[in-house]
Amino acid sequence: MESEASQDSDTVTLMAEGRHFLCKKTKLMNRSDYFKAMFSSNFSENDKKLIELQDIDADCLELLLQYVESGNYSIPNEGVFPLLQTAAMLQFSSVQEVCEQQMLSSLSCDSCLEVYFIASALGIRSLASAALTVATWNFENLAMTPQFQQLAVNELKEYISHPALHPGPSGEWGVWEALVSWIEVCEEERAQHLVELLLCLDLHGLTQEDLANMLFFSVVSDSEEAVQLLECVKAFKSKQCTKKIDSATSGTSAAVEENTNWIPQSPLSGLSNELRDSLKAAFSKPGRRLPRVPCVVGFKQNHTTQRRRKAKDSDDEDEERHYSPAARVKNLDITPVLFSFDPVHKRIAEELTLSKLCYGPVQCSGYQVCAVGPSIYILGGEYQLGYGNWNTSLWRYSTASRKWIVEDSLPQPRRHFMSCVIDSTIYLLGGFGRHRVIQSSVDSYNTASGEWLPCPDMPYVVSHAAVCGFEGRLLVFTQEMQLLIYCPSLKKWSSAPLKSPNTLGYRAALPWKQYIYLIDNCSPQVYRFMPKEGTTVITYGQFTAPPINVCVVDGILYNFSHDDLCDGRVVETMELEGGDMDTEGRKDSGGKEDTPQPSSSGPIHSKEVWRGNNPGHHMFSTLCPAESTFSLGTFPLLKLQV
Repeated sequence: MESEASQDSDTVTLMAEGRHFLCKKTKLMNRSDYFKAMFSSNFSENDKKLIELQDIDADCLELLLQYVESGNYSIPNEGVFPLLQTAAMLQFSSVQEVCEQQMLSSLSCDSCLEVYFIASALGIRSLASAALTVATWNFENLAMTPQFQQLAVNELKEYISHPALHPGPSGEWGVWEALVSWIEVCEEERAQHLVELLLCLDLHGLTQEDLANMLFFSVVSDSEEAVQLLECVKAFKSKQCTKKIDSATSGTSAAVEENTNWIPQSPLSGLSNELRDSLKAAFSKPGRRLPRVPCVVGFKQNHTTQRRRKAKDSDDEDEERHYSPAARVKNLDITPVLFSFDPVHKRIAEELTLSKLCYGPVQCSGYQVCAVGPSIYILGGEYQLGYGNWNTSLWRYSTASRKWIVEDSLPQPRRHFMSCVIDSTIYLLGGFGRHRVIQSSVDSYNTASGEWLPCPDMPYVVSHAAVCGFEGRLLVFTQEMQLLIYCPSLKKWSSAPLKSPNTLGYRAALPWKQYIYLIDNCSPQVYRFMPKEGTTVITYGQFTAPPINVCVVDGILYNFSHDDLCDGRVVETMELEGGDMDTEGRKDSGGKEDTPQPSSSGPIHSKEVWRGNNPGHHMFSTLCPAESTFSLGTFPLLKLQV
């Protein structure tokens, strides 16, 4: 009788959408934190035989109860969204995790916004961040999908006002055109939201010509309030332009005033107080900016060192043979890793293990790693120098879906080459090909279309040079102090001699605003070059540690290097002219008086912001002497957090 009573007390009926499900409390408690709290505390449901679950999908509940009974379940192709929502609400963490992984692996322009809003509502931050990353980076393609056209007005406002939105080549005008197409789907109902949508645009990104053209759209001309708003924006930007010209001619600071009290009052007079305040708030917001972190390809030591030491004195011949020097190379004592640096909290994080480089007979050498938006690419390299075992696969890793794919193959093998990203195109230049022949060829891969595009060879063979993109053109700074310029639209190369205090060439070229910063090939010197003002290069600053791995993020030059005296790893920073942020992660004032300038008193010096003395955890260069000065990849990586 007691056993029957205990069994009866362990039985409960769950009701959802009018359907009843008989189950055991103990099994529910083992699988769900929600039911564990319900049945192990003083909740009123603990004594009930029938528990009604509000806002729970009955079909999904049935799947979850199958999992409670057997430990197995199947996710229907079209049912992952409701199952995720039900699992999250009832705290079936293992089922929720599987649903998250399935949704991550299938993230696309057609689903990312739906995933984002669902994940945000459920508080699943990792999934929401991944979906938002895809949505903000692929705005140009997403704006043409039915998913975008069907957004509710509040969802649309949240999406287009996001500061990390990447409008694409059309800039903010492309965002405006997308808004017009959304309104035209049901203009009678949606036109009333025009003014509030206009305030979601990045007003700093619209030109005077854009604003004038917007006034010709019928959806604008039919709204008196929208016309007044745009006229006010035009007047503001005109006044802003005048102030910048005046400051330039007078030599005073060109910083934009933080307040907007000097907006011309005549256009404002026709606006309501609420709209006037909203407009001022819109102008006070900073422009769109991609949230990026500096990253470097380095290495970490595997946990085999102690075992090798033991094997050295072992009596087991097989164990000794397994840990011979040749085997240590093959078993990869060091693993390539992508590290990121957090400039606010001053710490190094391991972003990704580059496992695809460990698939050959030995570790790959002479490859390049770069990033385009949220995607990381591995290109080229050779697994065993001189043996023709090339890496011809083009690997891509999506930081959103967290998976690797072989996207394509290289047109020709190459290693220790130069690479550069311009917009969505990756350029591969020079390097070594088959039979160790130095190349003059150039390959370009369009990541948007997934196609290799033909490019003419460089004017002559270049074994090593500093390469960067500037205003859509490819610039190559050779060791012979020549500047090679490639124009993609004309498919034509040109060249010009450089006037530089450096005579040994450059290691890297890094564009920032109107300047290009050049890193000396044999010293810690940093130079500056302004393409629009001739071919003269001047000295700008100096690092303390050898600048092997360098990149620019938000006006800060980062150097991932090493200290030979104490065998430590260091990160140094140097603020560039016009930098938007300082090394503490604060907003720069923008004034000329706060901007570093090279002077007769000496170059600008770097600042050490991080040091690590455990060489096994963070190595920013290979242990191979031939590659000790070759950067495998240092770049900004898009990293968006919700």
